Amino acid sequence: MTWRLGWAAELGGVALAAALLCSRGLDSGANYDEGVYLASADALGRGERLGEDVFASQPPGFYALVRLATALPGESVEAPRTLFVAVAVLGIVAAWSLGRTLAGRLGGLGAAGVLLTAPAYAAESARIAADTPSVALALCGLGLLAAATRGESWPLALAAGAVLAAAISVKLLVLTALVAAVGLLLALGGSRRLAGAFVGGGAAVTAGFLVVYAGALGSLYDDVVAFHTDARSAGDGLATNVERVARSFDLHAGGPHQGQGGHHRPARLARPAGAAADMRSDSPLILAVEDEARNVALLRAVLQPAGYRLAVVGSLADARAWIVEQDPDL
Repeated sequence: MTWRLGWAAELGGVALAAALLCSRGLDSGANYDEGVYLASADALGRGERLGEDVFASQPPGFYALVRLATALPGESVEAPRTLFVAVAVLGIVAAWSLGRTLAGRLGGLGAAGVLLTAPAYAAESARIAADTPSVALALCGLGLLAAATRGESWPLALAAGAVLAAAISVKLLVLTALVAAVGLLLALGGSRRLAGAFVGGGAAVTAGFLVVYAGALGSLYDDVVAFHTDARSAGDGLATNVERVARSFDLHAGGPHQGQGGHHRPARLARPAGAAADMRSDSPLILAVEDEARNVALLRAVLQPAGYRLAVVGSLADARAWIVEQDPDL
């Protein structure tokens, strides 16, 4: 009984500290990327299709999360942010649980402490962005897997695979958590039955996404993978990326993305071979010469609600070639 009370008090303390820390930026002004994501969620709510009509800078799971957040009652940006704060808090609790399973009470407190003392995690927790919820859900998946292996529970292993697949569907950066999952199964002596349940849970969630987005898989790959690969935002070398990781623990940094431009476009850029797909073909068509994704997103956010289609090319030469094939109104 005493042990259970101590466990509950420890859990409550970690959850309370996480909630207080992660909610600090809840009432701050919305940034550019949040506006783009909210505009994308609004477009999806009107029946437009992700990967076809709406540009997907993140995998589909993230947009499902944003749409769920925007369904919460409230008119300000604080309402959808509340869900992201809750997921961030859950991630810290999951880190505590994982650490406790592997290394006891001190291990749990130490694991939670790493996230609680990382300014980047707290700074991003109250933002509508993919990084924090993907990490939080990955930690939940790993925590469930560790508990499943300790207790030889295939339902927990099944849930672990499903949650980890959901985390990857929010942001691809947590694909690396699969390495940790394999390590947990090997280190804790997980049986083939548990491994099979884990893989089955992940496969079920993955199959669900593949079925739902079967008609847009090529476009989603271009948006989620090829677009970011072409941007080469992380291609500055090992030393620079190590510095970025260290900066995430800088109390004055405010997060690893502070001051950096995003790569987000809420709608697909029109191809020269045809009209833009996000509006009716009889809507007025505007051709813009612009090679900066953020500016394209701003143009689209202004023009689409007014009933215009937007076609975008990257240079004057491309514009001349495009005009030969198309007849823009402006």
